[in-house]
Amino acid sequence: MMLLITPITDRLYVSHVWVMISSVAIIFFYCHFGNELTTTAAEIPSALYECEWIGCSKSFKTNALIIMERMNKPVYLTIAGISPITLDTFIQICRLGYSIVAVLKRAQ
Repeated sequence: MMLLITPITDRLYVSHVWVMISSVAIIFFYCHFGNELTTTAAEIPSALYECEWIGCSKSFKTNALIIMERMNKPVYLTIAGISPITLDTFIQICRLGYSIVAVLKRAQ
């Protein structure tokens, strides 16, 4: 809100822009690495299947099968157990922020 009120020529404007860019970057990094976790975890069952498991012990085969079954359900980092932290979440946050700014700017 302060960014909409502060004139561009004011020195405070630069600090407001810097805080906004930093905030967006922090949210992006969380969402990016949450997405990386999800995509990497999805590759675990195929990696287990492609390893040389035929000559391994029975306990290894049993454990690999259990892990493959458990990994059928996607792994997500979540925000308070409500929403997964992925790049889609980042896009939703950016859209929401833009919508709020547009409404505030229109209300002036």
